[in-house]
Amino acid sequence: MPPRHMVGERRYPMPHTLQNGVFEATLDRWKPAAVPLELISIATRNEDGSNCRECVIKFELPEKVTLEVHYERSTAEEIFYDIEVIDVDYASYVLEDAVNFGYVHKREETVDLVHEARVAVRKKCAELMKSQGILVLLEETKLQWSFWQRYDGDYLHVISLSMLGDDLRPATYEIEVPLRSDHGKELDILFSKLPERHSRASQVQSSGADGTIDMLALRAIEAGGSIRDGLRNFVCLINGSGCLVSNGHLYLHQAISDKPRTVAYRSRLEIHGINLPENALLSSKGKPITKFVSCDLLSPEMIITRMGNHRDGQKIWLSIDFDQPVFDFCSLSGRFWQSKCRSSELSM
Repeated sequence: MPPRHMVGERRYPMPHTLQNGVFEATLDRWKPAAVPLELISIATRNEDGSNCRECVIKFELPEKVTLEVHYERSTAEEIFYDIEVIDVDYASYVLEDAVNFGYVHKREETVDLVHEARVAVRKKCAELMKSQGILVLLEETKLQWSFWQRYDGDYLHVISLSMLGDDLRPATYEIEVPLRSDHGKELDILFSKLPERHSRASQVQSSGADGTIDMLALRAIEAGGSIRDGLRNFVCLINGSGCLVSNGHLYLHQAISDKPRTVAYRSRLEIHGINLPENALLSSKGKPITKFVSCDLLSPEMIITRMGNHRDGQKIWLSIDFDQPVFDFCSLSGRFWQSKCRSSELSM
């Protein structure tokens, strides 16, 4: 899973009333246990721009084991009315609960489990390198705890791995599993995507490009501004423009018309609220899509491969699958040129 997006993060430098107060109040209750902890940071953030603030407090345990305690305001308000994120007394109880939960009385076991998981992950990465020649590196691991972990009975173990991303660039992926569970299944799922991704990267780079884009997505970018600017900044382009990426290929996924509502997804259109006669469906194959649909983003070069009527209760819609030109592009210059393949030849 990709890293959590943080909006409005605010870090408190040492010393700070909240940081000192929470830590000192917590240590007062931990003195009998003599817990070896180092406070790394306290930060507040809004999750995806929402009004629900969250306090994230990081500790370092022995052997570079990081424990993140997520003190969520929504959780606090559900249990204790009118609790604020900066409530030092309550926050210190949350921290005490988090560390007592699985560390104070089982610290050696906890650190051992983290170490064993790290070793197992590196061995999995080595197997992938030996069998497929694909390099994956373990970047870091950390433990997470929130109020709800007390019901799960375990810390969450978050493992960060460096590998080739869906945009064919180096990326960090995370998997989250309970500390005492087997990480193998999650790693197998993550690693299963890599052989095709690396093969695709080799294919794209052999054309001197670092990605491909189909005509519909290219025309959508052009309608919104400069194609070159869009392709030069395509990592940002896929976060809000309606374009998505799969194995280095950019495609469109958004509504392109409201009357009738028409949604584009890769090389398919879904037109809601209409069906066509059977003879029209049968005769459509091989014809330009513009003979059936009027939209500035569409082109006569987009050729229909299949049309079908659909119904779900009172809802009806028409699907149109089509083949379209594909272009190679360079994300440094923003230049693009005709690819050797068309969209129907791409596997995604």
